[in-house]
Amino acid sequence: MEIDGQSLSIDDVLKIAREKPGTTELRVSPESLKRVLRSRRIVEESVKNGRIIYGITTGFGANAEKTIPVHEVRLLQRYLILSHSAGVGEPAPPEVVRAAMLIRLNSLAKGFSGVRPLILETIVKMLDRGVTPVVPLKGSVGASGDLAPLSHIALTFTKDPRPEVQRREKELLEKLKESRLSESERHEVLRLGEAYYWQNGWIRMPAILAMEKAGIERITLEAKEGLALNNGTAFTSALAIFAIDLARKVFDAAIKSAVMSIESIRGFESAFNPDVMRLRGHRGQVIVAEKIKKFLEESRLVFSEREVQSSSNVRREFGHVQDAYSIRCIPQVYGPVLETLELAERWLNEEINGVTDNPVILPDADYPNRAFSAGNFHAEYLGLAMDYLKIAFTEIGNMAERRIFRLLDKRLNRGLPMFLAQEPGLMNGLMLAQYTAASLASENKILAHPATADTIPTSANREDHVSMAPNAALKAIELLKNVARIIAIEFLVSYRALKMRKIQPGRVAGRILKLLDTVTDQNFEDHVLSHEIERIAELIEKGTFL
Repeated sequence: MEIDGQSLSIDDVLKIAREKPGTTELRVSPESLKRVLRSRRIVEESVKNGRIIYGITTGFGANAEKTIPVHEVRLLQRYLILSHSAGVGEPAPPEVVRAAMLIRLNSLAKGFSGVRPLILETIVKMLDRGVTPVVPLKGSVGASGDLAPLSHIALTFTKDPRPEVQRREKELLEKLKESRLSESERHEVLRLGEAYYWQNGWIRMPAILAMEKAGIERITLEAKEGLALNNGTAFTSALAIFAIDLARKVFDAAIKSAVMSIESIRGFESAFNPDVMRLRGHRGQVIVAEKIKKFLEESRLVFSEREVQSSSNVRREFGHVQDAYSIRCIPQVYGPVLETLELAERWLNEEINGVTDNPVILPDADYPNRAFSAGNFHAEYLGLAMDYLKIAFTEIGNMAERRIFRLLDKRLNRGLPMFLAQEPGLMNGLMLAQYTAASLASENKILAHPATADTIPTSANREDHVSMAPNAALKAIELLKNVARIIAIEFLVSYRALKMRKIQPGRVAGRILKLLDTVTDQNFEDHVLSHEIERIAELIEKGTFL
């Protein structure tokens, strides 16, 4: 797979991140390497000529007014990576870190970051040979880029420029390989970073050992390179990609679980009439309604418009000829969710093919100093995309929970027993499944609060507005997992309801019933429900319903 800085897709990132290292051979395109060399020459020329350029011959953030002597520019970059490796919390899954590395590689390949080709070649080797930095999940505010997480990545494959420090690191590596480290030396080694190394699975170890096992030389950073590595939105983008991937799977399952509920409640098909849907003009609404209509094909449970109009029995049995909003308005709610997901995907595809560090090198600019300081590292696009996604999918959970409630109440479920219990009174049926759905839906209302609505100034108020996009992405993943479990509960409830109806469901529902037969207890006597909910949720997260 060729990395050219402009054609990376969300699905490319997911594929490389998840597969066994080396499965897909990576290489940087020759055209990209030419651009990289061109911008690198400008950096080297600027340093040689003593030009004052932010982050190259100056300090960082509020220290930008401090000029750095030429003989200290390498140490400047080392101190940047060391001091900014300040993340905390649980480590990100290896696939998320691999995604971030690939995204950062793609951005550097555009040729506006001023790094040597050696930087790109080293990242390619790490991806191919299975060295994945251990990166704490928390610590980025999503402006000036993902400084902490990206610094933890850079820490893994870089080294100190001072010869005496390099000698000490070599000595520590030898002791490590011979298992002769003292406790204080062990901490000294861990301060050089940790990594997962692929050995038929991910094994966590000190970074210097992982790089040694993979046969990859650690790099001494030159001018601008530390800043090019830790500035940018690659880590937030990686989190957002996994959120979008999960959202795709949850959304598809949510439409199918909704269809199961429509059939379970013996709903009215007229609510999804394509002519009516087109009158409003929203593409997402039309798409969702068309899917529902297709999925209801061959069902003997739902009532067509013709049946309702011609049969007084339907009106007598139900007392009305329309459903509650949680049934009738699925296209009107799921439609905008679909379009929100599409918007998030578009913004993210643009982000992972963009330049997001600072300063950027513009080789063709008609200025003596062709390094420009701007704010491409600000992750507001990603933050808003994730916040929109959270709000949208909260509505999926809210609506599904209402259908669950309706199917379990004998006053609302059109002929089924209370809580779908085998023997109501003696048994409680699926009563508590709705409690769990309510709990998750309520938690989602907290998680849906927009992270981007908050900002705390950093770097002595130089960075006085930040995006908090990483928080938005982390909360999006957590929220989507909650929604997956709400949808799992809807599947569980509608599964039992359809079994109790003993009337032929639609073609799609029939296939889903067979799938759920393999993960649910078909004896409706009261039993523990947690395992069934989690098994169905796992199927959703794996994309089984796609």
